[in-house]
Amino acid sequence: MSEIIGISNARQVWLALETAYSHCSTNRMHILRDNLVTTLTKPGRYAAG
Repeated sequence: MSEIIGISNARQVWLALETAYSHCSTNRMHILRDNLVTTLTKPGRYAAG
């Protein structure tokens, strides 16, 4: 939690954590989307519509 050492208010803490970890959420979203597309496009799996 070195990202928040020396910060004195909740707003600054939130912004520091958001900046430090927001890329993780974006990467996770892309991975999940790619996995979903792969699953849905496998022959014999789920029928579209």
